[in-house]
Amino acid sequence: MVPILAKQAVIIKCLAGDGIMISNYECAYGVGLLYGLSGIPAPEWGDGTLAQRLEEALISHEKFSFADAAAEHLLKMLRAYKPDKTLDEQIRQLYQMGVLERHPWKRDPA
Repeated sequence: MVPILAKQAVIIKCLAGDGIMISNYECAYGVGLLYGLSGIPAPEWGDGTLAQRLEEALISHEKFSFADAAAEHLLKMLRAYKPDKTLDEQIRQLYQMGVLERHPWKRDPA
């Protein structure tokens, strides 16, 4: 898996307001992005599973409301996703990429 592909897939789905998460890679980036967008401090990955990180993120954002539709769609996709047991270094890397992201909806100048 190339991490940038999972990142781009999540951003495209959020901007379109359509689609579902289809992999743990997309989910990991999405969980990190949720923290990055909300400003809620992201926990270190530690020894936990993606399912644990996802559950923690959804609990910490349970009453959180975003002003833009793209971020709201991110929440919707995360609530619907059920991670499998796949866990590798790229999943952790994508989580961290999401945490550090501040302007995912802004297009890079060509």
